[in-house]
Amino acid sequence: MYNSLFLSILSRLGRQISLIYKNSIIYKLLTFTRSFFIKTYDKSEFKAFMRRVYLIFVSSLTYRIVVKIFSLLDRFLNFLNSIIRKLSEGSIISRGLGFYSKDEIQGLRLFYEVFIISGILLLVLNVFKISYLPVLFSLGLVLVGIFGLLINGKELEILRTSIVFNFFFDLFKLDEGGESWW
Repeated sequence: MYNSLFLSILSRLGRQISLIYKNSIIYKLLTFTRSFFIKTYDKSEFKAFMRRVYLIFVSSLTYRIVVKIFSLLDRFLNFLNSIIRKLSEGSIISRGLGFYSKDEIQGLRLFYEVFIISGILLLVLNVFKISYLPVLFSLGLVLVGIFGLLINGKELEILRTSIVFNFFFDLFKLDEGGESWW
C-alpha cells in the first residue's frame, strides 16, 4: 500500500495543504486564541478548585470501594472467560464456526443462511403479532438468502471481473515500479 500512486499523490497533497494552513492567518489566530485560553485556565481558580475536588474524591472511601468492586468484577470475568475457552475447544459450535471461516464462499454461505433464518423467524413472529415489521420485509430476507445460496459464491467472481469495482480497487493497488518510481 506504500507504493500506491493514488495514495502517494494524496499524501503529497495533504502535506502541501498542511504547510499552507500552518502559514495562514487562520492558523495563527487559532493558535493565539488556544494559547490564551490555556494560560487563562491554568491560572484560574476554577482549575484549582476542580483539582482539589478530584484529589478529595480519589482519596475517598467511596472511590476505593468502587475501584475494588470493578477490579473484582474484571478478575471474575477473566476467570469465566478462561473456563469458557477451555470448554469450547472442540465443541460443535467452534467446529461449525471453523467450517464457515474456511474461505470467503463459506463465510457468505453463513451470511445468507442467517438471512433465511431471520426472515423465517420474522414471519413466525408476524403470524403471532409479536413483530410489526412488514411481511414483505421478511419474505425479502428469505428470498435474498435463497438467491445467495443459489449463486453459491459467484458474486465474488462477478465483483472480481467488474470494470467499475476494479477501477476503485486499482486506486489502492501497489505499483510495480518499486520504491523509487518517481
